[in-house]
Amino acid sequence: MKIRKLFALLAALCLLLTGCEGTQMVEELLQQYAAMGNDRSAYEAMVPFDQMEYVRPDLDEIRAQAKKATAMLTDGSSESQVIAALDACNVLYYRFDTMYTLADIRACQNTADAYYAREYAQCMSDAALVDQIYSDLYSACANSAMAKELEDDYFGEGFVDAYGGDYAGYPDELVALMQQESDLISQYRAVTADATVEYGGKEVSYDELYADMTMSDDQWLQVQTAYYDKYAPTLGNIYIQMVKVRNQMATFMGYDGYEDYAYECVYGRDYTPRQTEKLLEQIRQHLAPVYAGLQSSGAIDDMIYTPLTEDALMARLAKAAQGMGGDIWQAWQFMKQYGLYDVSVSSTKAPMSFEDYLDSYEAPYLFVDAQGDTTDLLSVGHEFGHYVDAYVNYDTTYSIETAEVFSQSMEFLLLCALQDENLTKYKLLDVLDTYAQQGSFAEFEHQVYALPENELTVERINEISLQTSKDFGYCEEGWEDCYAKSWIDIPHFFEYPFYVISYCVSNDAAVQIYQMECKNQGDGLKEFETLLPRNYDGFLDTVVKQGGLKSPFDDGRMEETAQLVRQFFLS
Repeated sequence: MKIRKLFALLAALCLLLTGCEGTQMVEELLQQYAAMGNDRSAYEAMVPFDQMEYVRPDLDEIRAQAKKATAMLTDGSSESQVIAALDACNVLYYRFDTMYTLADIRACQNTADAYYAREYAQCMSDAALVDQIYSDLYSACANSAMAKELEDDYFGEGFVDAYGGDYAGYPDELVALMQQESDLISQYRAVTADATVEYGGKEVSYDELYADMTMSDDQWLQVQTAYYDKYAPTLGNIYIQMVKVRNQMATFMGYDGYEDYAYECVYGRDYTPRQTEKLLEQIRQHLAPVYAGLQSSGAIDDMIYTPLTEDALMARLAKAAQGMGGDIWQAWQFMKQYGLYDVSVSSTKAPMSFEDYLDSYEAPYLFVDAQGDTTDLLSVGHEFGHYVDAYVNYDTTYSIETAEVFSQSMEFLLLCALQDENLTKYKLLDVLDTYAQQGSFAEFEHQVYALPENELTVERINEISLQTSKDFGYCEEGWEDCYAKSWIDIPHFFEYPFYVISYCVSNDAAVQIYQMECKNQGDGLKEFETLLPRNYDGFLDTVVKQGGLKSPFDDGRMEETAQLVRQFFLS
């Protein structure tokens, strides 16, 4: 899952607070940044990941450099001197973000590591202050005597309109709300870091029980019930506070609710919540019944997952990447050379997978909470799709949906390269799972964030969770209480609200690439390579205009996918 950064430059983060004005200027900057090519010699000397030193960022140093650059705007300094000072500010920002990322990765590698949990929480809290510092700096530049020159020679067209005049920046009230959100995320991580349940008369690690494949359904139901009974009230109250804070942030920014704010400003989507509603209805109508039917037929239960060691996993994927060649193989070699991945099996790892980016080194990092079986081929393949995109484009992810096209397409391309029929079956079931579950999650968030505050209770949230699981065809009889509370298992709800619809939207483009590869070997790979340069800013323009694919919002697309899955399982 690509669940980490939305933008490569701080300018994009600052623009989130301008009512999304100046977005074109940010995108031009990002394109210039990506156009430098894959020459990483201009950045920090590259070292293996385990040799990268974490040092807590110095906010005083960042403030001092920003203050120096601001003063130079009025002390007679030349434009070139001001630009040099701004460059120094950017280096400090990249260093801050790199340390933030290092702390996050290492905290995820070992959730019991109190040091990195504390450092990550500190960086997350400081991030709002850092954004405020740079926001004030850019506002000073846009209102200075040399604003037009800086726009022409450094920032790009639209900078003065975005940051000049009555630009509000990061008011203290907004920063306080952002820090409240960060504190709540830290609380969430602390609660989930070392979850235990009473089982067999003693407290046992939930992660260890989760990994025990020998349990019967009745035993597992017992474990799940104990876990949800213990943690749903606590996590529910944290989540309720998050929803309230986020809606307050949206109101402060002039939006009716956080959903509209997230679509427009956080994710910069080129489709609306109203289009999503139509898509979700199509998923309920055409795909949810297929998913429910395969569940009742036992097709999902019949899946075979064979053990797979880390060495065997990486060897099989390396062979596939080498066969694809080009940027894909180059990215794989870079990842392996510098140890920029963690695909180990460990009960102390955070239960998530992601690709993140170390700005100071211009290096992506891949993290997967591996299970030690053949499903890891697709989990790692998914994140490696993100890795290739980030490696080639310097993490210029201003379209989350486009990023997810690369991750989900890579899974399909690997399937075709590996020629594993059982894994293909698993992936097509996963396609249905993505539409049904992620679609239900999107509907869940839509309903929860629209609740009046007096109805925002754990009990009401549980009701919504149960009903959406039924509506999208995956609630199993006898497990209703678990499905009512299972929403607490979804990190996105707590850390990345309104992200999940990106999986459904991008899934459609990935399915089309898979169909191309099946029809004529190599065509899907060529389509992946055609999309990779990101010649368009938005998702729909990228897949439709650049790639020549259909839009997921076209009438009949969900029906076509349902027919594809039916044919595979009935043939």
